Amino acid sequence: MLIDMNGNIVHVWPLVRAVARARLNRQGRLAVIGRGNLVEEYDWDGNLTWSYRPPRGHRSHHDLIQLSNGNYLMLATEHRTGRNYLREVDGDREVVWRWWSGDHQAAFSGWDPESRDPTHINSINELPPNRWYDAGDERFRPGNILACARNLNTIFIIDKRSGDVVWQYSDGLDYQHEAIMVEDGLAGAGLITVFNNGYNNLFSYRRSRVQAIHPTQSEVAWEYAPKYLFSATGGTARRLASGNTLITSTYGGRVFEIDATGGIAWEWVPPHPPGRAERVAYDHCPQLAVLPLPAETEVRPERDSPYVDNDLFNFVPGNRFERRVVGGKMRKILPWDEACRDLLIPPGAWIRVEFGFVEENLRGESMSARFRLSIATGDGPPETLIDESLGSSSDIPWRQHRVQLLDYAYQNVTMCVATEAEGTIEDPLQTVA
Repeated sequence: MLIDMNGNIVHVWPLVRAVARARLNRQGRLAVIGRGNLVEEYDWDGNLTWSYRPPRGHRSHHDLIQLSNGNYLMLATEHRTGRNYLREVDGDREVVWRWWSGDHQAAFSGWDPESRDPTHINSINELPPNRWYDAGDERFRPGNILACARNLNTIFIIDKRSGDVVWQYSDGLDYQHEAIMVEDGLAGAGLITVFNNGYNNLFSYRRSRVQAIHPTQSEVAWEYAPKYLFSATGGTARRLASGNTLITSTYGGRVFEIDATGGIAWEWVPPHPPGRAERVAYDHCPQLAVLPLPAETEVRPERDSPYVDNDLFNFVPGNRFERRVVGGKMRKILPWDEACRDLLIPPGAWIRVEFGFVEENLRGESMSARFRLSIATGDGPPETLIDESLGSSSDIPWRQHRVQLLDYAYQNVTMCVATEAEGTIEDPLQTVA
């Protein structure tokens, strides 16, 4: 959907379903990576105008762009090998250019030949006209492809003519997303912005950074790194015509705009994690250009205290639970039997906990289990929030609790979960979740 700066819906494509990127072009056509392994293009009214299905055994994922020549360039994976590659498709659905990551292993020092997914490319962008090429640096020829490889902790440029990797940058990158060269005429033109997730805690525990890389000096020219910003995966950053920077903190749960001083000039917190938000001009396409101009009002967060990104207080960053059916219900299962996590608690917080026996694993055996949840601040003693035992013969083999955490607002805490089980089964912990 398109929303205005106050979160009001301007236009929506109600029947379009996207599983990854959605791009709106200058003609008002919406291209998406859709369901059923299709790349689809729709007109303003939601009518399907074009589609492409990859060959059997191949899957489109993460990103697609419409090149300056009108063709679509998309990310793809070959199931058999797990290799990422780029595929350019023309209007007749003919593949006119491919770039296989596996053919360029030697170009990347971090390549793991044992990995099923050594690159995990998550974004592609076509280089715009830029000052580096104007100064004679052929690596930055407009039309070359800027790609972001999360698992390599690398962003790199592919020479579109030769297919060679002609530039790359890795210093300090940690599972980053969305590398974009700032266009001419914008503040910082020629720099490459990136949402540097910090998934592996390279900077500090649960901390993301938005950075602008100087491509010829191979250094960070600018960064935004507040303590309340963290998205384990996803995330985007894009320089705007105003000089501000639009940031999507995907698993942080918000889209916001910062000014040159790092102050938040605008913020939108949707009900679900936002994917990859983009700002489009009022005259971006003919259908938008005929709409009346809205009254522009500066929108700043009303609260006095900062927004705490979801991934800073989610026990499992990025919501990466193990999902499986237990007791006839799909549940989110912690991937550990015992674990502690450092969290930053937002105001008004509470935690919901469910635990019990996996009845299908009991096989009629008699079992007992104990579940404990504790929380601690600083060097103080932990507070026990839950300490409960149950047996496999209990009338209620699955328990639920909701615990308020009002006294811990804006505090850094350590929360620990522990489960114990004993019985006649060889691995009793397999019976509890």
